[in-house]
Amino acid sequence: MRTAMLMALTSALVVSVAGPAVSAAGPAASAAKDPKMPKAVMRIIVLVGFDDRKTTYLACGPDGGGEHPRPHAACKKLRSVKGDFAKLVKRGVRCPGDHMPHQVTITGTWRGKPIKFSKVYENSCEMRAAGGALFRF
Repeated sequence: MRTAMLMALTSALVVSVAGPAVSAAGPAASAAKDPKMPKAVMRIIVLVGFDDRKTTYLACGPDGGGEHPRPHAACKKLRSVKGDFAKLVKRGVRCPGDHMPHQVTITGTWRGKPIKFSKVYENSCEMRAAGGALFRF
């Protein structure tokens, strides 16, 4: 099952990067209809400054997980905002005023639809306060 999940993840990422030239009935769409395949697959990159880069893969589904260390909590966070990354905002957390920008870039699919998200947070506290487990890797 892990091999099938990674193949779906790779196919979905290729679809999201390929753009509109790929048919909507491609691998990501078929993976979204298969109950055994992940409902979301994505690559998450956090870039701090110019040199520090962290990358992980997340798959949300019955046997998903990818490489993310907290896949269930990360997927729960995504479900709470229905896959709308713009709704990931800091609430009730006081962060220091440190300036150490963290750029988050996410590409992949959410329920068969391509996603592409990028945002720069003031520091790691702001990023984690908004994304919770999703950005903790």
